[in-house]
Amino acid sequence: MSVSPVLLAFLSMQPREGDAESDAIINTPELRAKLIVQIERFPAVALPSAEAPVMVAGAVLSDELAELWMVAGAGFDQHLRPLLRQMRQLVDMAREALSPREIKLCVDPDRRGPEKLARALGFASKKRKAAHVFTLP
Repeated sequence: MSVSPVLLAFLSMQPREGDAESDAIINTPELRAKLIVQIERFPAVALPSAEAPVMVAGAVLSDELAELWMVAGAGFDQHLRPLLRQMRQLVDMAREALSPREIKLCVDPDRRGPEKLARALGFASKKRKAAHVFTLP
């Protein structure tokens, strides 16, 4: 059984400096295992490339709903603009290829960066207590 380039990219990633969430996802065995399953079962990409990943992102599909996720690694901040362009392409590809009824992105309400990223990608906010949920119209 071969290992996908995206999974290899995720396994080689280092956490983003000062980002407790990416550190937990990359280094906590239970969280890491959950993400590995998502990478193996659903569409995922390593950006800007599988050879030099600073972010891994994908979509989990269920009942005509696509929920996007991403993990930022070391070097993410230096590549923000090109990553934003690639994320827009990922959102467009998810919409075209999967034809979901809705595309959803959940972010921690205490983190302004992911909220700004969601808005830059064209998502509209639906505030919830535990997280901001962003959806594409």
